[in-house]
Amino acid sequence: MKIILLALPLLVFPAAASAQNLIPPEVVVLENVQVEGDVKTVYVGNANKHYSLYCNVKAAGRITPEANKNYLLFTKDTRWKMPGAKDVISLAFVQDWTVKYNQEEKYWPCSRRKRRSR
Repeated sequence: MKIILLALPLLVFPAAASAQNLIPPEVVVLENVQVEGDVKTVYVGNANKHYSLYCNVKAAGRITPEANKNYLLFTKDTRWKMPGAKDVISLAFVQDWTVKYNQEEKYWPCSRRKRRSR
């Protein structure tokens, strides 16, 4: 399942979830980062869910979230509209705006695994 983290000011997060079947992104925080070889594993989560995100340390456009900051987690189901916006923000929109990995690039944002709640 494809996902991406987006660092947007969360003041605009409570966007209208109207009759357009909008699904907002999850708010997550950094839990841990591990690097083994060329693979960076970033653990993020919130009170309800925890995720493991994988990326190649050499991949263009990769980020490492900072501690004590909120991040928006976009999945293939996310459809979000900021106040005053004409169009919805989806995973595809964010990937087109930032970076989208092809099939040969097998790490983040293409890889996600939900971890068990603690």
